[in-house]
This record gives sequence, structure tokens and C-alpha cells, in this order.
Amino acid sequence: MSNSHDADSDEIITDEFLFHFWKIADKIPEDELRKTYSRILAKEILSPNNISASTLHLLTTLHPEIARKFELFCSMTFSWEDLDFVIVSMPDHLAPSTSYNSVGSSKVKGEQLTTFGLSREDLLELRSTGLIRSMPGEEYPDLKGFLALPNVDYAGKNVRLDVGAAASTEGGSAVTKSTNIVSLTRPGSELRTILALEPHPAYSKMLIYTVMPKAAVKLTFLLLRPAVIQEV
Repeated sequence: MSNSHDADSDEIITDEFLFHFWKIADKIPEDELRKTYSRILAKEILSPNNISASTLHLLTTLHPEIARKFELFCSMTFSWEDLDFVIVSMPDHLAPSTSYNSVGSSKVKGEQLTTFGLSREDLLELRSTGLIRSMPGEEYPDLKGFLALPNVDYAGKNVRLDVGAAASTEGGSAVTKSTNIVSLTRPGSELRTILALEPHPAYSKMLIYTVMPKAAVKLTFLLLRPAVIQEV
């Protein structure tokens, strides 16, 4: 994340964070949630000021099923500056205005991620809880800077994205401006940093071998490539 700090940073955990942390932690009955809070404290020690007091409170209110769905969502996320997001669709370079190039089989708004375990209702729950800020079909940021980076974070792994010469680059159908995403809120991004992420196997295969090639974009894992998304 762009707001992280090195372990050698002079910054220290604030008194406000510690006050809220211990006030909440003392009242947590569930062992699993206590483990999560332990990871938060460990992360704050290494990199202070990444988790806000409001996010600590949000974590205690999450239903376990919503927390599980949130972790599932994060296993499909890219991280760029202060934006963490899931790619839902990209323009088809052969027919950017007419072809539908989505990660899921459904063309119904909000159902594109159902194939990977996230229904429209799940996404609405995540949004109402304050973890995501948009639904499929709503958010189309300018990704020019993102696609030009030498490497980016994809679900905890370093990857490179190469935009081919055939990619649509003109007007509203440009791959940099017509890629649909669903992004995390700031609290969602803060909570993402404490998760031990692995790329979602089925989503990764769909993205890498179907959606991105149609957009003339290539995703390459740097260093060791996870076996779960090797071609079969």
C-alpha cells in the first residue's frame, strides 16, 4: 500500500491507536478475532499508522460470513497507490464497443463475480458494511499509470502487466479508461493489509487466459508463479 512505512521508519504507534486497540481487544471473546487483532498489532509495530481506530471498531462488528466474503474478494484484488480493486471487465480489442469481456459468465449487473463465490447480495453486504465502494458497472478509473508500472501487487504476489500494440487505446473504449473495477474503501484497504493473500485460482485463470488476452494485455507473475494458476 502507498501509505505503508519501512520497519526503519521513525514513526511510532499513536496513543490513540493503542487506547482503542486495548479497549476493544479486552472485550473480544472469539479466538479467531483475537488472532486477527494480534496480526494488526504486529503490523502496526512494524509499520505504524496503517490501521485507523475506526477500522478497529468496524472489524468487531463484522459477521463471520461477511468477513469470509471480504477475504474472498481480496484474493482477487490488485493494489495501486491508494486504490485496491477487482477487475470485472476489460474492453475487447477486436470489438471494444460491442463485445462483452467479463471475468464471469453472467452479463447481469452485479452478478459477474458469482462464478467465484461472490453474489450480488454478497457485494451489497460488503458495500453496506463499508468495505467496498462500488458495484460492477459503476467504476471506470483512469488506469494509465497502473498499466505502465513495471510491477504491481496482485493478491499479495508481484506481477507485471504488458499492454500489447493491439490494445484499444482511443477514446472511451481505451483499455486504460474502460476497464470496469470494484474497489475497496479506505477501511477495506486497511484490513486487506493484514490478510495473508493468495490469488483466487478460478478468477486468476479466467483473467489471465481469457479476459486479458481479449484486451491485448498480458499478466506475468514475477519470480515464483503460483502452481494453482498454471495452465492445465
